[in-house]
Amino acid sequence: MKGAGNGVQAEIKAVVPQALYFHCASHCLSLALVHSAEIVPIKLAAGVVKSVCNFFCKSTKRHQCLMDKIDAHAPTSSKTRLKALCPTRWVESHHAFITFRELLVPLFHCLVELGQVTGETGVRAYELESSVCKCDFVFALLTIESFSCIFLPLSMQLQKKSLDIFAALRMVDNILSILELKRQNVETEFKIIYDEVTEICALLDVEIKMPRISGRQMHREIIRRRHPKLIPGDYYTVSSTFADLIETLDFYQTDLDCSASVLRGEFECWKAKWGRKAGNELPETAIEALSFCPRNEYPKIATLLQIFATFPVTTSTPERTFSSLKLLKNLSSIYDGA
Repeated sequence: MKGAGNGVQAEIKAVVPQALYFHCASHCLSLALVHSAEIVPIKLAAGVVKSVCNFFCKSTKRHQCLMDKIDAHAPTSSKTRLKALCPTRWVESHHAFITFRELLVPLFHCLVELGQVTGETGVRAYELESSVCKCDFVFALLTIESFSCIFLPLSMQLQKKSLDIFAALRMVDNILSILELKRQNVETEFKIIYDEVTEICALLDVEIKMPRISGRQMHREIIRRRHPKLIPGDYYTVSSTFADLIETLDFYQTDLDCSASVLRGEFECWKAKWGRKAGNELPETAIEALSFCPRNEYPKIATLLQIFATFPVTTSTPERTFSSLKLLKNLSSIYDGA
């Protein structure tokens, strides 16, 4: 199914042009987060976190040493181990950064102790300690952690078994509004991170230094050119006029079987119906709206809502189905062999 122009989905669309291809929203979110962070310290910090997690996950003795340091330096923490960064389990990636930040101080003391051990463990621990004990890393880690806390609820909701596409879009809009507020109050937001970095660096005995800067600027406004949607004000261009349905009408012409003027009239009646309702009475999903849409009164709108209600958000449900079928297949093979 992979790819926008090839694979099984292309074969299906060749037979049924109205069959839309939906990429997994969770995977799209992960790709957006990865490609949006093109700052070198952020990439390096993610690599250090991955290396440290792998270092402790490969040895029971190292993990026991970390647990001892957690008891000594973070006794109130509920975390007892680091979480590995997984390229496919996006919720776990957010948890990994949050856990790493919480265990940073005991982790530092553990690396210092393991750095005194002879052999490969000592050498590797010393290398990781040197990477962790840098103000650039601490700044980058706390920045990643602050955004992971924002995206974690969205990532968890995208893994639900039943999620309406409009509910998912509403959650994304909430995240965008939070990011917009952070950009508007960037000095206040960075002050919070800076105060926390100062506190952590004091515990790790790390000096806060100004990062190296280039002599002249060579890439002016590169972020604006590459990512225009990162600029506040470019997000909310959604219109609730009938013009938004013209393209939909053309695409689903065979299902609607009506002219643009007929759909326009029905849309205006549907819009007027909900314009008289209070905000708390408005349906939040396509399925809820469909339950308030009599087909004999709004036949075309009901058809569109029925189509929209079937739009998938993620591939979590089919992946769970594949896993269940694989389990049944294995059990069937065992019984057949017996």
